[in-house]
Parts: sequence; C-alpha cells; structure tokens
Amino acid sequence: MCDEFFPRMKTRQLVIDKNDLKKTFVEQRDLPPLVDNQILLEIDRLAVTANNATYVALGNTYQYWDFFPSGNPKFGVMPCWGFATVVDSKSQIQKGERIFGYFPTATHCIFDVDVLHQTNFIVRRPQLPRDRIVYHNYVRCKYDPSYKKENESLCALFWPLWATSYFVVDCLQENAFFGAKQVIVTSASSKTAFCAAFCLQHKIKCIGLTSKGNIPFVEKLGLYDQVIGYDQLDKLDKQDTVVVDVAGDAKLLKRLEDLLGDKFKKAALVGISHFGAAPIAKPGDKSFSFFAPEQKSKLSEIQADESKLVQELSAFMNLVTAYTACQDKRLSQAIKIKMQDIKQVEQTLMVYDLKIEESTAIVE
Repeated sequence: MCDEFFPRMKTRQLVIDKNDLKKTFVEQRDLPPLVDNQILLEIDRLAVTANNATYVALGNTYQYWDFFPSGNPKFGVMPCWGFATVVDSKSQIQKGERIFGYFPTATHCIFDVDVLHQTNFIVRRPQLPRDRIVYHNYVRCKYDPSYKKENESLCALFWPLWATSYFVVDCLQENAFFGAKQVIVTSASSKTAFCAAFCLQHKIKCIGLTSKGNIPFVEKLGLYDQVIGYDQLDKLDKQDTVVVDVAGDAKLLKRLEDLLGDKFKKAALVGISHFGAAPIAKPGDKSFSFFAPEQKSKLSEIQADESKLVQELSAFMNLVTAYTACQDKRLSQAIKIKMQDIKQVEQTLMVYDLKIEESTAIVE
C-alpha cells in the first residue's frame, strides 16, 4: 500500500465507557481495505447536542451503541448527525460526493452501501432492527435541491431534532392530544423542545418549562405561549394537560402529576436532556416512550408526497431563522472545534455534566 493511501485507512474515534459515561478517550484504529459496494468517508462536520446525550444514556436500551461498534464490548462510540466526504469508493457513489447523515464521532468510517438511489442511499446494518431505517438513510447532497454548503452546520444541528419533534406532535394530534387543552414541554431551551413548540403553533396552547437562567432566552424565541421556571409550577393553569418530556426527569414529572391531578392526561417521554436526573424507570398508564424510528411509516408518507416535504422543509428553515435571530451568544453561536484535535470533543462532552440543555457544538 502506498504511503499516500495509508493514512486514509486509519481513523481516530472518541470512545465512551458504557458503565461510566464520564470516562472517554480517543483511540486510533486501522480500517480494512474496501470491498465491493463499500465507501470510505472522511467526517469533518458533526453536531453535538443534548440529543447525543440521549443516544448515550439509552445506548443499551435502544441499541445506539450498535450503530458503530468500537471493537470492545465495554466501550461505545457516540453517533452524531453531520456531513462527510467520500474519499474512496468501490460503489457507484463517486469520490468527492458530500453526504449528510448519521456518523460515528470519528475522523473516518466505512459504510456498506445496501440500496442506492440517485438522491440517497441505505447503509447495510444487519445487527439492527429494520425500524432503524431513519438512521440508515444517507443524503447525497449534490442531488438535494435544498442543500446549501453554508447551511451545513444548522442542518446538522436541527434536522434530526426537527424530525423527532414533528413526529411527536403528529402522534399527539393522532390521539387528539389525549383530550388535553394545553401542552407542557420540559427542557424548553433545548432544540428538540423548541422544535416541538414550533410544530405546536396554532394547534394548542404550548407552555415551556425551563431553568430560571434560561427564561429570557426561551422567551426571545417567541415559540411558547407561556414560559415558566421549574420553581414556578404554581403559575400553571390547572387544566387538562399533556406533557412532552424532553428533560427525562422523573421527579419533575411527579411534581407535575401531583400538581395537576386528574388533569394530567399523558406524558410523551422523548429525551433525557437533564443528564444525571433519574428518568422514569418504566412508563405507566399516564406515560409512554416515544421512539421516532417507530414512526417510519409516517416518514415514508412524507417522502412520497413531494409537496408536503417541501412545506415541512420550509417550516424547518423558518425555525432555523428564529433560532439564529436570537442574540443570546450562549446558544446562537456554535462552539467550533477542529476535527484534527478530536480530544477537544471529549472536553466539550463534559459540559453535559453541568447543564446539558445549553450545550451546542459544531465539530469541524
């Protein structure tokens, strides 16, 4: 193997101890030579948000660790949404193509291309259930009319969160909001939460719950009908309520249920942005775990209806505009990290232990 080619066949990846999520390290691994229908990608832009902490916290339950095996069952590689460039190919996908999708926190990776279309392709991952198709689908950017290179960071940050939020709201609508007159969204400053608030606009009253320090930021977004601090629950209207729980905090949900009594109709358990808080051990009669890939039939329906897809993409971009228009430097500006020094990603992850819902990072 020539010297010029050899460096591309190695990867550096961020590895997490599955039994102690605060323990992380960077390792270098050799990558095998490509075989037919494989591509080698160089990953250069990843979004690291509270959403990724959910992947890590639920790594065993929902098999997030199985997407990118580390080679050691004691350790896992955190998945992220982002962009990569094809640097070698033994498939019909060309070198130099820009790809958007679900990647390991690493510098390089190899994908087995299972199904190839002009606009996208599906990666083969037989170790995972079929309902994970959302994560196996990758966009070929040069064939995507909505792709703009200058929007890559915002797309990586928002697209997966918006998709999750869209389907949560769709689920609530299918069930007539379980008879509720208002929706409470926890961890209201997190991107998943305010994407949900955007999708709920003009449908039902939406209340955002957040920490005291985040109230000004959340109010600036203009997406919630009311913003309340976690220490101000007495301000809630005691009417029929459904909760979109992004925080994943069992104690907070118990406080809400005790306060609202029989007005507490249902809680959709969506995320765990309050990293370190104890989540509900098992959903009960008034709660259910929401898992976006299980809504894959809805995703297929949207993809089949081009006009609807364009409308929803337009709504998504409006949300991005609302986000970037906010002048709060903590959240409207991404922390930029050079991928060449992946160790800094490890340091960024430590922010999760302090205040995860405020964490936003672009890895470049």
